[in-house]
Amino acid sequence: MSSSSSTPVDPNYRDGSREGRLKFSKRAEQHLRDELALHARKECKDALGAFAACAKENGMFVVFKCRGLNNAMNACLSEYTSESKFEEWKKTRGMALSGE
Repeated sequence: MSSSSSTPVDPNYRDGSREGRLKFSKRAEQHLRDELALHARKECKDALGAFAACAKENGMFVVFKCRGLNNAMNACLSEYTSESKFEEWKKTRGMALSGE
């Protein structure tokens, strides 16, 4: 017995109903957001690595001792995942989310 939550969602699947089009649009948008987040993590690899090393080194004191690295990591990720960057990402990926 397989559950539908374990199968990957195909962003190209469309249901003919209006509700299906809306669901497709949301799935496609989420897929694009996931792609953008992955891209952001790749672009910010150095900042993520520096924070991870600091956190590993300092354990419970990560909040105090790694604050600067945490801010740098968050600034880098925010730069790539802002709403304006997402709109650019949608255009470059060539996906129409209108359900047409």
